[in-house]
Amino acid sequence: MDYYCNATSCTYDGQGPYVLSLPPEACIDENNCAVVYCPYCQSKMVIRHQTIAAHPAD
Repeated sequence: MDYYCNATSCTYDGQGPYVLSLPPEACIDENNCAVVYCPYCQSKMVIRHQTIAAHPAD
């Protein structure tokens, strides 16, 4: 699970937004996740979920 900082005022100087990756076991589900703040600008970071392809029923 990746947390992204999309604040326009963020001082992160790397390419793209600051990203914090956490292993899947760090979060039970999206209702039981910690609020993560960017270490550069202290803005609330947003979760980007991995896309799982849906398989049609046989």
